[in-house]
Amino acid sequence: MRPRFGTLEWGERNNGVLTRSERFRFLRNMAFLAAREATDVIRTKLGLLKPVNLELSDLAPLKCKIKSITKDGGIPSSKEFAIKF
Repeated sequence: MRPRFGTLEWGERNNGVLTRSERFRFLRNMAFLAAREATDVIRTKLGLLKPVNLELSDLAPLKCKIKSITKDGGIPSSKEFAIKF
């Protein structure tokens, strides 16, 4: 099995030089990212892409029964879960 791209084993194998297929995949990924960025700019100018400002606290889990059940005894079995609700 070949070592993963960018790992130390990969760098030792070929002194950090990209093979033809690795170079092709890298350029393909960069072209995809450039195209996606260009479409995002166009969508933003047209008003189709509207970013949302979120605070970290907005991403916190809600307080619910499932959270309180798991605090007490870990992951409940299906029977315990059905009985509590």
